[in-house]
Formats: sequence, structure tokens, C-alpha cells
Amino acid sequence: AALDLLLWAESSKKMNPDARLYHTAMIIFAEHNRWKEAFDAHKRLMQRPLSPRFVTPLAMSACINAKQWSRSLELFQDAVRSLRNWHSMRTNLHPINDQDETETINDQDETETINDQDETENTDASAVTENDSQSVGEKVSSTSVIEGMLEQTLALGLRSMAMGRQWEMAFDVISNQIEGAKQMRMDKSFTKTSSSILRNRFGLTPTVFAEAVRGSPVSK
Repeated sequence: AALDLLLWAESSKKMNPDARLYHTAMIIFAEHNRWKEAFDAHKRLMQRPLSPRFVTPLAMSACINAKQWSRSLELFQDAVRSLRNWHSMRTNLHPINDQDETETINDQDETETINDQDETENTDASAVTENDSQSVGEKVSSTSVIEGMLEQTLALGLRSMAMGRQWEMAFDVISNQIEGAKQMRMDKSFTKTSSSILRNRFGLTPTVFAEAVRGSPVSK
């Protein structure tokens, strides 16, 4: 019924569904383990112009909890492409600093240890909706919504890579994030996950690795 409502809203000339409608449908589908419909709602949301991408962490978390790490990784890669386009549009409308664009390669996780048997934390739906303060029609000139989404998405992206043993990809993401964060605060959840991957898979300490990548120690 929720999907039918979405389709009707999209086809109606009087309706112009914004991100919140897709977000609500996504929560309904996820809570009832209707993954196909949830992914469909997410796909439709990602196709909407100027939509804040806050649904992606919820979709990725749903995939991870269903042990569908490859689907989660696909969502992560879609988010990267969408955010690059998003930043490109914002750059054309409102010139921004280079550090805004470097964030688009990344997503973050809240886990201390990584293995296939780990329990994954559900992305709290209430936490996601806190970012839903700006509708599609409003000008999104601040980076708060995007950065908040990226912190969750990067963490979940790294978790997906670890579950699928995509270590080379995870290594590249960690490198890019550290290199692009020279003037930015390192998120605690990203630090936990990346530290676990670096230690357990590559035998590297985060400080040594960051010094090699950035040429300066990691700030605590």
C-alpha cells in the first residue's frame, strides 16, 4: 500500500512528493523486512533532484543487518556518485572550499571490531529524521545535512567492505579520508572502524598510517 501511494503521488499532476515521503516509506518497509520495496523507495528517492541524501544510511543499515553487504556497497557507491553531483551543483551555485568536495569519497561506521559475525547497529530512524529539516524545494546552502549523512554512510560503507573482505577498497577509502581531513575533525566512529581495519588486516597503527598519508600526526 505504501509503494502504491508513492507511485500514485509520482504520477499525479497535483502531487510532487519530496524526500520526506520516500523517507517515511523507507522506514515502513525496513521495519517489516520488505527489502525489495525498501530498495525501490530508496532508488526513487535518489533520483529526485536536490534531495538530501539522508535515507542512504538507513538503507545501508538494513542491507547489513540482512547480511547483504554487496547491496550495501552498491548503495554506498551510488551515494558517492550522487554526492559528487550534489557538490558540483552547490559549487556552481555557491562557491565552496575544496575540503567540502573531499568528503564525498567517504562514509563512517560505529564499530570497534570487524568480523563477519559482528552484530551491526541499526541506524536509528529518529536520528535520521533529525536531518529532515529542509524540504526538496528549499535551498540547501549549508553542509550540515550532507556532512551528517556522510558520517553515517562512510561508517556503514567501511563495515560493508569489511563484511565482504574488500580490504583494498577499504584501504583506499581510509587513505582518502585521512588525506582529505587535514583541516577537519576526525569523526570518532570513523576512527574506531578504520583503526580496527588497519590493525587487524594490515598491522598498522592509525598514527603511523596517518603520518605517512598526511605528513603529520593524527590529532586526538
